[in-house]
Amino acid sequence: MLSPERELRIVRRLDTVRDAARNVAEFGRQAAASLEALLPVDCVALFTVDDNAELSGAAPVFAGAGATLGHKTVCALRTQARGALDANEYRECVLRSGNIRRAAFQPMALNDEKLGVLVAGNRAAGCLDPDTAPALRAAAEVADSALLGLRHRERMERVLRETSLLYDIDSLRDMHRNSAAFLDAALARLNQDAPAHFSAVALHKPDTGRHEIAGVHGRRGQGICDNSVMALADCAAAGAEGDITRGGGAVRWLARPLRVGGRHLGVLALARRGRGFSADECALVRAAAAQIDSAVDALQVWSDLLMRNKELSVLYRIDELRDSLDFYAMLDAVNAELRRSLEAETGFVVLYNDRMRETDLRVSGADSADLQQRIRTFCRRTVRHADLFIAHFRTPPARSIIAIPLILRGRIIGVFGAAGPLHKPGFDNVEERLLRAIGSQADTAIFESMERRRLRSVFDRYVGESVIEEMLARDGQDFLSGKRMNVTVLFADVRGFTRMADRMRDPEKLVRITNTYLKYMSDVILENRGTLDKYIGDAIVAIFGAPVAYADHAATAVRTALAMQKKMSTVRRILSRREGIKDFSIGIGINTGDAVVGNIGCEKMTDYTVLGHNMNMGSRLCDAAPRNKVLISEATHKAVAGRFLVQARESVAAKGIALPMTVYEVLRPTP
Repeated sequence: MLSPERELRIVRRLDTVRDAARNVAEFGRQAAASLEALLPVDCVALFTVDDNAELSGAAPVFAGAGATLGHKTVCALRTQARGALDANEYRECVLRSGNIRRAAFQPMALNDEKLGVLVAGNRAAGCLDPDTAPALRAAAEVADSALLGLRHRERMERVLRETSLLYDIDSLRDMHRNSAAFLDAALARLNQDAPAHFSAVALHKPDTGRHEIAGVHGRRGQGICDNSVMALADCAAAGAEGDITRGGGAVRWLARPLRVGGRHLGVLALARRGRGFSADECALVRAAAAQIDSAVDALQVWSDLLMRNKELSVLYRIDELRDSLDFYAMLDAVNAELRRSLEAETGFVVLYNDRMRETDLRVSGADSADLQQRIRTFCRRTVRHADLFIAHFRTPPARSIIAIPLILRGRIIGVFGAAGPLHKPGFDNVEERLLRAIGSQADTAIFESMERRRLRSVFDRYVGESVIEEMLARDGQDFLSGKRMNVTVLFADVRGFTRMADRMRDPEKLVRITNTYLKYMSDVILENRGTLDKYIGDAIVAIFGAPVAYADHAATAVRTALAMQKKMSTVRRILSRREGIKDFSIGIGINTGDAVVGNIGCEKMTDYTVLGHNMNMGSRLCDAAPRNKVLISEATHKAVAGRFLVQARESVAAKGIALPMTVYEVLRPTP
């Protein structure tokens, strides 16, 4: 029986070790060494559980100096310790492998949380000293609370380190608007908690399909190079998940994919010579990657917004110049604006006639006869290329030129470009994007009349491209002022949408559902020469027969309604698969008659819409339409007589209408 004095020495010694230990590892080593000195055994070891409360191969083990525990011995002891921990009972057994032949195992658990196992062993296979079991139990009563407290402290410290790291990276994102500067600073901060000889971020470039080093900390050399980073980036792009590790020799690599919403952005990679990365360091790298990828995505969006803002600013200034100057003065001013925006020595525009003969060359900025000859030659190459073109030259003048054809109604009318970048050796994708944006609008901004451009800007969101082209072809016709026209109006509305919206707690899901439905229905309307009037929540209002008048607008509207109901099967299939929505249907109402059509509103906002009694009747018919049905008014029925199989329904009393309306349900087109 263990004497009280001996038990007291064990408890006091472990209590002293607990007070001095800063972490589980320190306590484990000192506790094993202290017990080894106090117990009549050859060695003492302490097995602690991993983060999953298991005695896995990755779980730490700490031993005293009494015996060297080889790999076989540790494996044999761990197997028996795992059994004792699972059964939560003291055990003694003879080992068949390793240099420890007999051992005792005392599990440690507190508040149903498994903590580890104390092991005492001898090299000989004979029975252990009788004091071994009570001594281990006494030691376990002190060690379990010590382990629990230290594990909780380590978890808290790990959480604090991660929180501090994430906070600092987030602060760095707020400080920097440039991805490279942010990444350099973020890698330097990560190096404080997860030291590495070299760390880098490689970002994917969608325009080239390749990865480029965007941020670096540390030095290359001695087995560390960019090729290793690129290999890890390619691995991440191929879909690798979790930690990506490489090496095993002099250099150990640890990498994490950078992704946002399933979209590949790049990779975060760290290299260390010698020892590998600990579990805590891997966790910190994971946390850093999760913060860096969202920051990089936000900075890329910011960069895109700056570029888009620059594009819009240039287009706005071009519009201002067009409105205030005559043609050639405006052309020179636009040329100067292009040179300023692309930060080039020279801006130019070359105009061609119907036979593709040069009619004019306008140059802004640096100019010379040799430069003009190079520009002319380059513009002819751009015309043959029929797209934006960049070329670099070994000799002056202008070692780099960028240009884009100006196209109006399918014909090249000129070439717009710049020569000699001011701040870098050659033009690249940044200037390409900006020039494409300018060139895509320059033909209309410069060469189309204001009225034609205003017509397109007003109707582009209401009608399809074919209708716009038809409108532009009718020179002199005023489509915007109010006029009375014979039109057909179509109303479509989701049945039970309000009740579904009230029950749905996820607003983003509701928006996705609504957008999916509106997209498919709008496409059908535009494909059938319809004009999108407006969206009213989940309702769609469309006009047929305006702004371009045509005779069979009523039949076109009915055909469109049947096509919309048919397309709803596709919408239901998509919503069922993506959103789990099973019941989703619409009712459609159609009415034909005279109405006032025009651009209605004020300086702040205008809409091309329909006003009048017949518009209201279309809305009432939609309200009365059952699920998956199309109802038409008496007027529409007369306009399409004989072209569709219909079924007369009981008269409908509608709000705001004096007498009940005779309505018809459209079944299908007649053979």
